This record gives sequence, structure tokens and C-alpha cells, in this order.
Amino acid sequence: YLEHFFFFKTTATHKILPLSIRRRRKFCKRDGSLYARRGAEPLTVPAPHVTAVDTTAAGDTFVGALAVALGEGRPVQQALIWASAAAALCVQRPGASTSMPYRTEIDAS
Repeated sequence: YLEHFFFFKTTATHKILPLSIRRRRKFCKRDGSLYARRGAEPLTVPAPHVTAVDTTAAGDTFVGALAVALGEGRPVQQALIWASAAAALCVQRPGASTSMPYRTEIDAS
């Protein structure tokens, strides 16, 4: 059972983990991302520092890249880093789908 939450600011983990939830991924945009699972220490991944031109497709790019990375069997931390790199590339370009990077660009970043 997974739930996804999008926030603009970081919130303390204990405030977003009710006992009924086994895992949560929280996306903090410019602050990075946080993965929390009951019984484990929270995992935070800082966002790359870039100058944003257009944030229209940043969330879609992040979630899409995260799904690809997890689907390929990458560990959560590596998947979050890869997804963050994809979103960082995306926000540096104008547009929506036209700003989404290719895999080769993400791998090279």
C-alpha cells in the first residue's frame, strides 16, 4: 500500500506517518525528497541545485523517472537520486513534454 504526497516545504516525518501507512514517499520539490517506511530510518535525498526556467512538468518527470528506476529494480535511494536528476534537467527548459529529458541525458547528469 503506497501513498504519494507532494509538498512545497519539508515537514517532519513524524507528522506524515500515521500508523495505518506502511510506506510514504514525500516529494519536497526544491528541498529534495523523503522516503519513509515504518520501522526504518527516513531516507532523504537533496535536490540538485539548478536555475529553474519552467517547473510545469517537474512533478510528472520526477514520478515517471522514479517509476522507471524502481521498475528496473534500483534501490530506493538510487531511484530517488535518478528521479531528482531527471526533474532538475526538466526545470531548466521551457515547456511541458518538450522539457522532459531523455534517459541518456539523465544518466549523463
